[in-house]
Amino acid sequence: AMKISHLSSFACLLLCFALQLQLAAGQCQPLPPGSYTVGGASAHFPSLDSALHRLRCAGVSGPVELQLAAGNYTGRYVLDSLPGTPHPIRLQGQGEVKFSRNGSALYPESFVLAGGQWELTQLVFERSVQLVNNGPMIRVQGGSNHRIGNNRMVDLSAMPYPGNTAVVWRGGDSLHIDSNHFSGWGRVLWADSLGNSSGLIFTANTITDYRAQGLFLQGVLEAEISFNWLKDASFMY
Repeated sequence: AMKISHLSSFACLLLCFALQLQLAAGQCQPLPPGSYTVGGASAHFPSLDSALHRLRCAGVSGPVELQLAAGNYTGRYVLDSLPGTPHPIRLQGQGEVKFSRNGSALYPESFVLAGGQWELTQLVFERSVQLVNNGPMIRVQGGSNHRIGNNRMVDLSAMPYPGNTAVVWRGGDSLHIDSNHFSGWGRVLWADSLGNSSGLIFTANTITDYRAQGLFLQGVLEAEISFNWLKDASFMY
């Protein structure tokens, strides 16, 4: 009788494990195309971390938009390629959605675009301290056809040259930066030869009160720069 009881217990464990696997598989399905709310009352996802975790689980089956609730976001978010067929993912702010990450000199970025195709729009990026590595708010290092558009990015550190950098581009192709307002940065866009990237479109941006360079492009094989407004530079060379 003891032997039968032992086998029954073991069989129960196997059954429970199988049910857990089925449940996990059911929860890890490609997210259908559409718009999903993040944060706030009755949202599809309680936080941006939970939304990104869901996307990494099995990807998406079509274009997806994440609508971020108003608030202050202080995390570091790595946006990479998703499982399955690639589709664009948009992160769009609803109200005052502010990203401020001021406490880490080693990992200063609010976003790292490491793969896939992502769009950041209608967001606010704010830096209030100068970091020793000129820490960017957004680092682009992989993927293609990213868009950074219609955002407000401000450096309030008021420190001398070289100051902080808004966007660093070190990999990936076809980066589209448009319709943003940059204010107070040492450098707005820093692109160097590590990427040898191509397909930059930098258009319809307003750059004010910059302290070193509006744009620094080295190793960019192809770029279109048009209809930007640069004014009130406090230091140029």
